[in-house]
Amino acid sequence: MVGRMVTEAEVARGGAIGRYIVLGMVGRGAMGEVYAAYDPQLDRKVAVKLLRAGSDRAGRPGEAKSRLLREAQAMAKLSHPNVIVVHDVGSFGDQVFVAMDFVDGHTVGYWLHTASRSWHEILRVFLAAGRGLAAAHAAHMVHRDFKAENVMLGHDGQVRVMDFGLARQLSTTSSNPWGPVPAEALSGEDGDVDSTRILPAQQAVPLGGVVADSSDRGLGIPLLAGQSADSGQVSLTRTGHVMGTPAYMAPEVFRGHMADARSDQFSFCVSVYEALYGTHPFGGANLEQLVDKVLRGQVRPPPETTRVPGWVRRVLLRGLQVDPAARWPSMDVLLGALSQNPRLRSLRYLGGGAVVVAIVLAAALGRQTSGAKPVCVMPADRFAGVWEPAGQGGRRARIGETMRATGKPYADGAYTGLARLLDRYVHDWSAMYRDACEATNLRRDQSAEVLDLRMSCLRDRWNELRALSDVLVEGQGVAVTNAVAAATALTPVESCADVSSLRAGLALPAELPTRQRVTALRNQIVEVTALENAGHYGRALEMIGRVLADGRALGYRPVVAEALYCLGRLQIDTGQIVNASDTLNQSIWTAQASAHDEVAAEGSVWQIYVSGYLQHDMPQARRWMGQSQALLERLGGHDQVRAWMLNNYAAALEGAGQHEEAAAEYFRALQIKERVLGKDHPDVGYTLENLAGVLGILGRPLEALEFSNRGIDIIDHTFGPWHPEMAVQLVNRAEILNQLGRHQEARQDAERAVVIDEQEVGPDRNLLFALEPLGEAQIALGTPKLAAASLERALELAQSAGLTTELPRLRFALARALWGSGGDHARAIRLASLAARQAAGPDTPAQAQIRRRADAWLASHGRRR
Repeated sequence: MVGRMVTEAEVARGGAIGRYIVLGMVGRGAMGEVYAAYDPQLDRKVAVKLLRAGSDRAGRPGEAKSRLLREAQAMAKLSHPNVIVVHDVGSFGDQVFVAMDFVDGHTVGYWLHTASRSWHEILRVFLAAGRGLAAAHAAHMVHRDFKAENVMLGHDGQVRVMDFGLARQLSTTSSNPWGPVPAEALSGEDGDVDSTRILPAQQAVPLGGVVADSSDRGLGIPLLAGQSADSGQVSLTRTGHVMGTPAYMAPEVFRGHMADARSDQFSFCVSVYEALYGTHPFGGANLEQLVDKVLRGQVRPPPETTRVPGWVRRVLLRGLQVDPAARWPSMDVLLGALSQNPRLRSLRYLGGGAVVVAIVLAAALGRQTSGAKPVCVMPADRFAGVWEPAGQGGRRARIGETMRATGKPYADGAYTGLARLLDRYVHDWSAMYRDACEATNLRRDQSAEVLDLRMSCLRDRWNELRALSDVLVEGQGVAVTNAVAAATALTPVESCADVSSLRAGLALPAELPTRQRVTALRNQIVEVTALENAGHYGRALEMIGRVLADGRALGYRPVVAEALYCLGRLQIDTGQIVNASDTLNQSIWTAQASAHDEVAAEGSVWQIYVSGYLQHDMPQARRWMGQSQALLERLGGHDQVRAWMLNNYAAALEGAGQHEEAAAEYFRALQIKERVLGKDHPDVGYTLENLAGVLGILGRPLEALEFSNRGIDIIDHTFGPWHPEMAVQLVNRAEILNQLGRHQEARQDAERAVVIDEQEVGPDRNLLFALEPLGEAQIALGTPKLAAASLERALELAQSAGLTTELPRLRFALARALWGSGGDHARAIRLASLAARQAAGPDTPAQAQIRRRADAWLASHGRRR
C-alpha cells in the first residue's frame, strides 16, 4: 500500500511530527518545510525539516524515501562545531523528517544584507563555514548546495552549515543525482536570474530564531515589504529535475557529472567572492549566459572601489578553476591559504634578549654562488638554560627531576603535560622568529619597523618562558601542582603576529635611562606573574610591592597600572576581595589616564568576576561587562581576553541563578577558546567544566555529560589522571551521572576524586564536594550506611569551613541515609526539617529544589516542617 503525502494542515501549530510538537512553520522550499517544534522528551526547542522524497528514476516513491532516510541518517553522524547538529531522523507518512538544532540567529546571506561588513569579518565567517565543509568531506559527505543561505550565524556568533547532501535525494532522471541542466530550464523561471521564491513574511513565525532551507533564500527570515532576493540566489526546480542553486554550481555539475568535494570548493569560492565583492564572480543576464561564463571560466574583474586585498582574490580564483584538478587539493588547504596573509605570515612567538636576527648573507661573506639566497638563522643556543630539546639535558631535565623528586603521585603526568605544552610553545616561538626575519630580509614584504615590533613582542614572550622556567626548576610542591596551569597562562605566541595590535601597543619612553628602568620593572612584573601562576603567592606579593613603589617613584604611569593590575590578581588569589576590587579600580583608572587600554581591558574583565561572582553585585558586573566590551572593541583582537570576559560574566550570571544566560555565555567563551587555542588546550577544559556544571543545574544532563567527558579527556591528557585538577572534573561528572541514574559510574568517579583530594591535601573543604555525590550514589545503590559515613564527613567539613550554602543539601542527603540505614530516625527528621528551613532563601533553583524535596520527604514520613 502506498502511503499518502502529509499536508500542511496536518502539521499546523499544535500538531506533531513524530514526538515533536509543532510551534509553527518558519520556512518552505523545494525540498519541504521547516518547522519550529518542541521536544517534550528533552525539554527543548528544535527545528524539524519535513522533506519531500519524490520518486526515484523508476518512479518508485518508496525507494526514493529510503535513500533520503539513509542520507539523513548519515547527516546525523556528522558532528562538528560548524555543522548544525542533527538529533533525530524518522518517517512521517511518505516523508522523512530531520530534527536538528534550532538556531537563534539568521542565515549568513541575511547577515550580509543587513549591514556593511568588512572583508575581515566576511572571511572570518566563511572560514568557520569552510571548516564545517571540510569536516563533512573528511566524513565522505558532500554538500552539493553550499551558499550563504545554507549557513546559519547564531546570535552567539557561532557559524554552522546545514543540509549536507540532502539535495541529491530529490528525484532525478539522470545518472547524476543533480541531473544535467535541461535546456528548458536555462532561461529561468521568469526568464532572468532573480527567480527565487521566498516564504512571505506574514507566514513566518517569530520565534526568535530561524533555520533556512537549502533551496530557497531567507526562509523564516522576516523580510521587509517589497524586499527581494539578490541576483545570485537562483533555485531551479523542474518536474524530474533538481539542480540545487545554479548560481553556485561547479562547471562539472552543469555538464552532468557527479558533484564531489571539489564541486563544494567551487560553490564555496563563489559564495565568498560574492560576499566580498558584492557581485557574482561570473554574472550573466540569464541562466544561459551564467552557464556559458562558468563553463569558460570567465571571471569578472573586481570592482574598482574594492578594499579586498589582491591575495584573497588570487586564492579564490584557484578555487574557481573550470578543471576540478586545478583547484585547491582540499578544503583544508584552501582554508589555510585564506587564513594566511602572505604579507603577514603566521608569525610565532620568538623570545630573545636584544633584538638579534642572525642573517647569514652568503654574498657578504664572499661565498655566494649563482642563485644563492640569504638565510635567516636563529642562534642554536636560544633556549639553553630555559627549555632545551628533549634528550639534551640542561634546564629541561632538571625541571623533570625536581618535579618527580616531590613524590607527588601526579608528578610524572604533570611533567609530561608540561613538556608537551612548552615544546609546542618553543616550536611556535622558533617558527615566528624565522618568519619575522625572512619577511623583512628575504621576502621584502615587511618593513623594518614591523620587524622591530614583532621582535620586541617575541622578546617579551621569551622573558615569560624564562621566568616560568626559573620558578619551576626550584621544584617545590606548589609549583608542581600548578606547573601545567602556569604553562597554559603564557601569553600565546600568536599575539606577535597581530601587527595592528602591536602598533597600537604601549610605546616605551624615548629617553634611554627611563626606558631601561621601565624595561627592568616590566621584566620584574613578568617574574611576579610566573610566581603567581606557580602558586608562590607570598613571594609574589612581596616582590610586586617593591615593583609598585619603584614604578611610582619613577613616575611612569603605564608601568604603575601594570603593577597594580598584577597586585589586584594576587589579592584575589589570596582572598582579599575588597582590597582586590580597590586595587583593580586604581589600575584601570591609571591605565585609562595613560592610554594603556590593554591593562584597562584586562582589569575590567577581572572586575566582572570580582563584582559579579565574588560580591554578587550583578548591576556592577554588567557595568564592567559593558566597559570591557567597549575597550576590547577599540583594541581589536585579544580574543583570549574576550573569551575570559564571557567566562567571567557567565560565572556572575550563574552565581545570580541566571543559568540559561550563563550557559549561553560559557558556550560563546568555549567557541572562542577552541578557535584561538585549539580544542585540546587546558584552558578549553576549564570552560567545558563550567558549561557542564550549569547544564546539569538546568536539568540537561545528557548535554552536560558530553561537555564533561570532553573536559576530563583534556585534563587527563595534559595534567595526568591523578592531578588535583582531575578531582574537580570528576566531582562535576559524578553529579551529572547521578542525575542520569548512572549511580555506579558516579560512585567510581566520586571515589577517585576522594582519593585524589585526600592524597594531595588531606581533610580539606575540596574533599566535601567529592563526598556529597559519593553519598548520593551510595544511597541510590542501596548502601545507606556507607552513604551516612561519607555524608557525616562532608557535613563536618562544610561546617568547619563555614560553607553555609552547602549545608541544606548535605543535611537532607544525610537524613535520607540515616533513615535508610535504620539509624537515628529522630535525627534524620531534624536534619531534613532544618534543611528545608535553611533552603527557604535565597530562592535559587538549587535551593528551591532542596526545599521541595525535603518537604515531600517529610510528608511521606508522616512529618511536617
